[in-house]
Amino acid sequence: MNPDYDAFSSSKSVIFTPLISRFLQQERPKKSGLAPCPRHQTVQTMFTMNRACFSIAVFIFLAAGCAKKEVVNTPPPPKPSGQHISVLTQHNDNTRAGLNSQETELTTSNVNTKQFGLLFTLPVDDQVYAQPLVVGSLPVGSTTHNVVFIATVNNSIYAFDGDNGKLYWNINYTQSGMRPPNSTDMSSSWCSPYADFYHNIGIVGTPVIDGSSQIMYFVAR
Repeated sequence: MNPDYDAFSSSKSVIFTPLISRFLQQERPKKSGLAPCPRHQTVQTMFTMNRACFSIAVFIFLAAGCAKKEVVNTPPPPKPSGQHISVLTQHNDNTRAGLNSQETELTTSNVNTKQFGLLFTLPVDDQVYAQPLVVGSLPVGSTTHNVVFIATVNNSIYAFDGDNGKLYWNINYTQSGMRPPNSTDMSSSWCSPYADFYHNIGIVGTPVIDGSSQIMYFVAR
């Protein structure tokens, strides 16, 4: 058990981290409401599907031998999505159909190459097999944000702002002195080399978030 630490919420958050030997860690949430313990780490956001494509370009020209600087005015940042629809498990719900029946912003007319597409790309520490999850309107400080959680095969979880890509926290769940299992550990007479994974085999399955209790469940190896 690790000691509690300061958080924006006074509620307790229990995060099950069954490493190989299955043990339970109990932590107090950190800044994004679902943050695990500081000695662990995990989550990241690449893009959000509830937004139209938007790009920002800043052109700065510095003439050689001249101190004059030209700056092209940039458009305002994209407005956060008003839907706040959470994706708390793989393919949206337990039917695993992947249907978002609450979609109100995306239509067949605005989903096109000019209005819809990749917003930003953010680096994580390893490959991602788990589906990124989204918690809409999650309290962060004095306001609410759409937060995206990403798990990697290096046993890391990242929490990002789904609208602007800001990193709230990232935690690694590999125990001190240990490492995630990797493909070289899986060699055998009938399966060598093991090709299902490139290297690490940490968090592979998609986590599950209980929206009412704000508890995230996942398996780290």
